Amino acid sequence: MVGAAMIFASVDEIVSLHEGITKCARDAAGGAEFHNVWMLVYIPIVVIGGKICMPWWRKLHRDNHQSALYFLLGLGMWFLSFLIELSVQWKWLPAVNTTPAILFEETLEMTGALLWFRACLLEILRRKTHPTTD
Repeated sequence: MVGAAMIFASVDEIVSLHEGITKCARDAAGGAEFHNVWMLVYIPIVVIGGKICMPWWRKLHRDNHQSALYFLLGLGMWFLSFLIELSVQWKWLPAVNTTPAILFEETLEMTGALLWFRACLLEILRRKTHPTTD
């Protein structure tokens, strides 16, 4: 399940799915500004995915604290990048230069994804070295 979420997030970044959703909404509304309408589509996906992944998270936290820590760090980076993206697009911080802020936001997303990948690799390694604990 976590792997599927990572693949979806990767595809979204590569083909700009959430930007495409925003563009479709803008076109459907006759050019009205809809900066983050993609969030309305993604909120149910995140809530359902979180609900599905909760048993996995509990097991990971119980069995592999190091992997759980990397997973939480990655989640924190994604949350921070989300806040930066909102602040830029909704102009919460008007003095912030857009280009460096978005560069930093994308870097946080990629770093968060790498931390999730590391968490998954550590869990795979744990399962290979301790197969009877699963």
